[in-house]
Amino acid sequence: MADIGRIEQTADSEYPTITMVGEFDLSNAPDLVRRFDALADTGVTRVLIDMTETSFIDSTVLGAFGLAYRRGLHLTIRGAGDVVRRQLNASGLAAIFDIE
Repeated sequence: MADIGRIEQTADSEYPTITMVGEFDLSNAPDLVRRFDALADTGVTRVLIDMTETSFIDSTVLGAFGLAYRRGLHLTIRGAGDVVRRQLNASGLAAIFDIE
């Protein structure tokens, strides 16, 4: 993949933002899972996912979102493009997270 994804995270301890820039697949989804785990371990319950600059996600990222939900994190997904929105809808995840 030409534009490998980069994850940026704010230090806000109550409502952190994770910004996903580029493409996300099996190669970088584990980093996303580690971040979700770390947030859940500190007691965070709500996370904003900024996908304004996300160009692609595959099923491993959808799986990471599902794991976050199982860990007690409520995700608000902001700025997802049409392709990403279709994947969220098809997976059923759009029904359990806030999509802005």
